[in-house]
Amino acid sequence: MSIFHVSLAREHATWHDGRTMAMGNEGTSRRGRRALAAGLAMAVAAGATGAMAQPPAPAPPAGSSGASDGVIMVDSPAERAAKLKAEGLKAMAAKDFRRAYELLGEALNNQKSFDLADAYGSAALELNKFREAAEYLAWSVAHAPPDQNMDPTRKKLAAAKTECATVRLGANVTGADLFVDGTKVGAAPLENERYLEPGPHVFEATHPDYVAARSDRTVPKSVDSVVDLVLKRKAAGRTDPPGPDGPADTTGPCWWPAIAFFSAGAVSLGIGGALVGVATSKKNTARDLSDGIAADGGGCRPAADGFATRCDELESILSSADRMTWGYRGAFLAGGVLVGGGIIAVIVAKTRKPPATMSSLRPRWGLGGIGLDGTF
Repeated sequence: MSIFHVSLAREHATWHDGRTMAMGNEGTSRRGRRALAAGLAMAVAAGATGAMAQPPAPAPPAGSSGASDGVIMVDSPAERAAKLKAEGLKAMAAKDFRRAYELLGEALNNQKSFDLADAYGSAALELNKFREAAEYLAWSVAHAPPDQNMDPTRKKLAAAKTECATVRLGANVTGADLFVDGTKVGAAPLENERYLEPGPHVFEATHPDYVAARSDRTVPKSVDSVVDLVLKRKAAGRTDPPGPDGPADTTGPCWWPAIAFFSAGAVSLGIGGALVGVATSKKNTARDLSDGIAADGGGCRPAADGFATRCDELESILSSADRMTWGYRGAFLAGGVLVGGGIIAVIVAKTRKPPATMSSLRPRWGLGGIGLDGTF
């Protein structure tokens, strides 16, 4: 309650809890009582006016529970997801697939469940978003309850997979980070296959203790592709300096091509040298035989009487010497080409990243000499 004071001239009146007391020098005069009554009337009028001017209590905000304590109630993520799902399914029934795609996608942002993923993947399939449809339909199948009939979802998943690329990505090191086009998709081993747009993609695997592995592949649609990345352990004390395209290659130059070329060139030159010795020996033998025929007064063009056998032998030796001559010439030519290839391989190994391994190496023989075929 309020305490009200009225003072007039020498008199002082007090109103407290509806009770009055009058005090003065010698009591309350009639004039003082009239002043007191007037003051009380003014106070009551002022109080009534203040009560009438008091604004009404605000109404509860929209969307709240209307509780008198002023707490605003909002939908939980699950409740909002349920409302969005209901609206999205209505849009699907009305064949408004774009609207359904947006509503169901927002519902998934609030709560992810197998039935929502199924509905969202179905809407994406209707909009020809095959990669996204396959991703969510596969997730729905994988997370559905065991007693749920998912055959319709599997059929839609099969339809989506015919229009996108399916890739099983792996690495030989457990725990290696796996990337597709620079985006991390998980760590090895990946349990689920990945769905990509058909075309070229970059697959990478990294691990702190291994040299990064990379594979550039073009994956076709409607085909299950397997990409296995092989990482090699780093040498002690070596690290991968950062670079604009990811970890740098620390394997060093690959010398296998150069070694193969130089080895084949050395073999070819060695064979050529041997053939030179054989050809020279045969030519010396033929010269001695020719000199002997001449010393005996014979000749071979045409063969004189009694010299036919020796002339045939001479002709055979000269023919063999000619073949040896052509042989060493071809061997020397092949050796020179192979040595030149080795020099080029050395230059390439120092200036660009070479293949890491040699897959095959086999000798090749021919009329012109010897060669070496290799696949690196």
